[in-house]
Amino acid sequence: MKFYHLSDKPFTKLRNRKLGIGLKPGGIWLAPSGVWKKYIQEELGGEIPKYEYEFDIDMTKVLTLNVYKDVSEFQEKYKEDWKPKQYTINWDLVKKDYDGIYIKNAQIKKARKDFVWYSTFDVESVCMWANLSLPKLVDLSSSVI
Repeated sequence: MKFYHLSDKPFTKLRNRKLGIGLKPGGIWLAPSGVWKKYIQEELGGEIPKYEYEFDIDMTKVLTLNVYKDVSEFQEKYKEDWKPKQYTINWDLVKKDYDGIYIKNAQIKKARKDFVWYSTFDVESVCMWANLSLPKLVDLSSSVI
């Protein structure tokens, strides 16, 4: 499956990422075509970064969260206590089972209300921390949102 990463700097190498415990995993963030550009322009009012890279992701070991039940079950399995009734995620445990996480639907209203960590995701995106192939540079001069 094709996903894209935007950056102000040229992509030079894939780094090993430490995940830890927190609201979001440490990894490389990717999104379907046009998602980052639209979000940057419409929500952040910013400039599109200079470089866009295309990654072909093998989704076999990527966990997909698409509906409330997916999010709820994920939290129950990987949660860490943070505050009463609020949890962070132990991403090191997730890493043992998966190469990445795909937030296919970042706008599940009930999940955004019920799960603090989930509410930090703004758009459909995937975070990868393992088994990435080198990306292909996209020619931005020919791309349209």
